[in-house]
Amino acid sequence: MPELRAQPGDFATDDWLPPTLPAVIAERSAQVLHLPDPERPAAPGTPVDEPPAPSRRRLLVVGGAAAAAPTASGFAAAWLTGRADPPSIAVSRSRRTVAVQADLAGPVKALGTSLERGVRLAVGQHNARADRPFDLALTILDDTGDAYRAEKTAQRLVTDGRVCAVVGPTSDATALVAADRYKKALLPMATAWADSDSLYAAVDMKHPTSSVFQLRPCDTAIGAPLVRCLTSVRPARRTFLVEDLAARDYSWGIAQNLPPTPHALNWPTAKLSCI
Repeated sequence: MPELRAQPGDFATDDWLPPTLPAVIAERSAQVLHLPDPERPAAPGTPVDEPPAPSRRRLLVVGGAAAAAPTASGFAAAWLTGRADPPSIAVSRSRRTVAVQADLAGPVKALGTSLERGVRLAVGQHNARADRPFDLALTILDDTGDAYRAEKTAQRLVTDGRVCAVVGPTSDATALVAADRYKKALLPMATAWADSDSLYAAVDMKHPTSSVFQLRPCDTAIGAPLVRCLTSVRPARRTFLVEDLAARDYSWGIAQNLPPTPHALNWPTAKLSCI
């Protein structure tokens, strides 16, 4: 080691670097600092909206699956014949815009936020599929749980020609006023909210072009699918119901109405008891 140090010289001094090297380092560093900022990529699952065809909403109401059939069949044909597009070739797809109308800052903002996150997740999963027939874009509007604002929000979405369907709102008061707007415009509205049976009355069963879709039974009717599950889907000879006192209004009705239901429907093999 002493011999190696003696051959190149002493490195303890400050003049061992080549005279021009510090200037070169400073110049290159300045060039790096002045590089343009990279462009931010578009958020996944939220492509730029494009106006759909004028009849898009009506097609969704009376036969949305048929409207997308030509594009979907094209993908199926490419897969069956082994002539799928190479990964390096971008596929040009049409875009459909879905809107979320929810309470994001009002009394049920927790529910509205959960709805927003769920739709974002669904849109992202759809847009990640290589065989998707079209891209989905997303528009989110907050009605704060207020009926007046919900009606104005619905009107705004109705006049936005890019929106093909609406998910929400998140309360009876907001959903009922919004449903009237969406029905007149044939803009499909799908909501999982069902605190009462009022939304069922808003669904026009006599006219299949009605654009209001309720995705779950109301609280007063939730017992029917529970009874069918316990007596037909997964038959049980004896079932105990535990009443949830933390959700008194909701669970009390189920606990009181469910036990006599099997006998009323002639299902004597099942016995439901409440504890």
